[in-house]
Amino acid sequence: MNLITCGFRSKRYLIFYSNRLRVGSQKSKSIVLVQYSSNPGGSTISGLLIARALLSSNWKVHVVFGFPGAFEGIYRSEGCSTEVVPHSNWLRTGSLLHFPINWLTEIRKGHEFEKIFQERQPDLVYINSLVSLAAAAGARNCGLPVVWHLRELFTDVGGEMHAPLIVGKSLVRAKIARLSSNLICISNAVAQNILGPALNSKSSIIPNAVEQSFYQLSDKQLARERLQLSPDGPVIGIPGTLRPLKGHKFLFDSFSQVLKLFPNTVIAISGDLNGPYADTVKEQAKSAGIISHCRFLGNVKDMRNLYAVSDVICVPSSSEAFGRTVIEGFASIRPVIGSAVGGITETINDGVNGFLVEYNDTQKLSKLLIELLENKPLADRISQNARHCADVSYTESICGERIKTIIDQTLRNYEKRGG
Repeated sequence: MNLITCGFRSKRYLIFYSNRLRVGSQKSKSIVLVQYSSNPGGSTISGLLIARALLSSNWKVHVVFGFPGAFEGIYRSEGCSTEVVPHSNWLRTGSLLHFPINWLTEIRKGHEFEKIFQERQPDLVYINSLVSLAAAAGARNCGLPVVWHLRELFTDVGGEMHAPLIVGKSLVRAKIARLSSNLICISNAVAQNILGPALNSKSSIIPNAVEQSFYQLSDKQLARERLQLSPDGPVIGIPGTLRPLKGHKFLFDSFSQVLKLFPNTVIAISGDLNGPYADTVKEQAKSAGIISHCRFLGNVKDMRNLYAVSDVICVPSSSEAFGRTVIEGFASIRPVIGSAVGGITETINDGVNGFLVEYNDTQKLSKLLIELLENKPLADRISQNARHCADVSYTESICGERIKTIIDQTLRNYEKRGG
């Protein structure tokens, strides 16, 4: 390795490289997985499945969270070691004033990650969110290869990130390109939105996987008992979190027409009832006049129960980078209706394995809900097509192998360059 051409910038880098030479081939492959969120949610589940795939191939996986949360223990139970390095969403605001401040703050946070990398001596750093700039900066300073997994849109990271101004987007794209060895996007929507014209040979599209347990169907009546639902009557399921972009109001405003034909129908809603948006969702249901037909379930421990009780899964989001609940519905053999936004349009083939509806087209959503409740052969056909789609595209093994291929490719390229 040529120390000059590789651009050593600090004594820290040189010490790190010397340590790696001493350890050499004696150590097994290890990875630091930077998982910003430790709360229930799509990225956290995806990170867990990535860790599981690596552990199955005898990787040592050390997970760094951005804040403490419920999933720390779950990752450890799978065989990961974990710790917390507080860092924030550097793109939370789109103003020209705050954008560079957030940027510089996270760059400085990179020194904390450098210490972890020096201690852990990983072969590679895997960053599972756009928001963890500090980890990417730290890995860059240590000369480590980085796979950066992009799973957000500029407009809605955590439902809170507002798109930086055009100059900000350009800077973000340049920084991502500079700090990463390889890029993975969960959908074409993410690739186009985040990378834009910078989309190149460093990026691959790999969709999220469905956790294997969703292929093991729960008993419908038993699931109703577990969720404390009445033993009969249609159920429209809206799984996921309680956040503005999840579009609960869209479904609520479409529901009155359904009740005219199916008056005992209920909407089963998951999501943290102590969260900042829970009261807003309840108020939306009251305003729509359907609060008595809503069942707020809180954080459902086993989400298979929610899919089992649902006659239709509805994903009425205003924006989705991917839409994990769509493919969970597929695996659970349930008909899915989703808004025609973002990554949802890449998973649902309209009229084949599900249905698409323009966001806020309440008339069409009502019509589709009624049609699926009335026409069981149609619902069954769509559900079976959906399950086939999940089987061939979204299993843990299929998606896990694709990610491991990218990691192996990244390491080979790194070694060829003298890493």
